[in-house]
Amino acid sequence: MREKSSRGRDARCGQRGFTLPELMITIVIMGILAAIAIPAWNGIMRQRQVDSATGQLVGDLRLASTKAANQLTPWAVSLTSGSPSYQMEASGSTNPPITHRLDGAEVTTTGTITFQPDGSLSSGSPTSIGVAASGGSPSQTIHIDPATSEVKAGG
Repeated sequence: MREKSSRGRDARCGQRGFTLPELMITIVIMGILAAIAIPAWNGIMRQRQVDSATGQLVGDLRLASTKAANQLTPWAVSLTSGSPSYQMEASGSTNPPITHRLDGAEVTTTGTITFQPDGSLSSGSPTSIGVAASGGSPSQTIHIDPATSEVKAGG
């Protein structure tokens, strides 16, 4: 048989639990912290998507420049504003263009960037390319030096 304390409770139940008001206050505080943290987390995730998409496009632009120099044939990268996709192809190729898709981001520039075998850009090629999260913000810009075809991501 269990022993009773002077208050009528089991003697082995000397442990205390949480009261209902304590639990409710904890849940309210956790809700407030979540309400503050979730929008900030979403902003960080959108920035990471734009950073990743920018890195992917920079890499593909550098690849097109390298292929133009190695294969001694112009390579073009076609961009459409508002589209998450872009295409790469060698000039005069009978192969279908290579299509790439940016996850969670889109290109904000329309035009065709053509890399020449001598390392330059064709006249009329855009030298600044915008990449933004689907919906517009945040964004980054890719810059291409027309003389050297050097591709840099920034701001």
